[in-house]
Amino acid sequence: MKKLMMTLTIGTVFVGCGVNEDDGSGEGNEHNAATEENKPSAEEMADYSGLFQSDSSRDVLAEITLSSSETHQIPTVAIDEPFPEDKAEDYNHSEREIAKEYMDDNGRIYFSLKEHPFRNITSVDGTTTYLANYHDSFIHLLDAEAYVLDDDMIEEAYHFFITYSSDGNYRTWEEASNLERGIMQMIYLTAPNVNELGELLAQDIYAGDDFVQINHTFANIGSPNMILPTAQTTTDMPLFEDMLKIHVLWGELGQFEQPEENKEAYTALYNDLHLEMTNMVGTINTTLAK
Repeated sequence: MKKLMMTLTIGTVFVGCGVNEDDGSGEGNEHNAATEENKPSAEEMADYSGLFQSDSSRDVLAEITLSSSETHQIPTVAIDEPFPEDKAEDYNHSEREIAKEYMDDNGRIYFSLKEHPFRNITSVDGTTTYLANYHDSFIHLLDAEAYVLDDDMIEEAYHFFITYSSDGNYRTWEEASNLERGIMQMIYLTAPNVNELGELLAQDIYAGDDFVQINHTFANIGSPNMILPTAQTTTDMPLFEDMLKIHVLWGELGQFEQPEENKEAYTALYNDLHLEMTNMVGTINTTLAK
């Protein structure tokens, strides 16, 4: 556990770093150039909220049909111990090593949940070690649980994110990055609790079992122990930063003290979360557009 906690501390600082680097062959530069060519412009990234400006009363998150559970817990999939002591060294890599051995032709590194997606990565100069999540889901490190949609819900979630533009030319689910797929799943999984919390606040309800359970869930998914999929493309980097804002808001909302006595502040925080998650739908729509 001591080793695990040390890894977590490092990972929360450096998990957003990419692993692409040039080994002198020029292949890294070629891949990065191709990625840059397909990257949305700054203007496109800044204008994603315009997807919803034509109808300011539209509640995009309310259109997610997934129902919340009675306890408001988000379904998860258990994973094996992230760093079993007898095989710990198998999951330590240098940036050069993991890119050479595991990066596919599209520049993606991906491990299934059974293949131990958490890896300790050492920088090229050997001065930095960070925790990388090479799966396409958000994973709670200490709970050893992955937040994933059922396979039969993936298509529904993907189409939810690409229906807000007349341009039907999008990358497929398979072509989306680990981070893009993880965000799509997490927004879809968390929206029911956001929607139900909004209904409670509209009724001036700031206490009770449902309220407490929803906030407990937000505190858990907003924990520093929740590790996002590692950013691997230039488009992923700003997306990762935007998702971190939502992650922080989950935690702040879930740990908010005495909301009954601070209704205005709590509601303002909820509104910030709702807005950021709504904007994220537009952001994903933009990044998936070819």
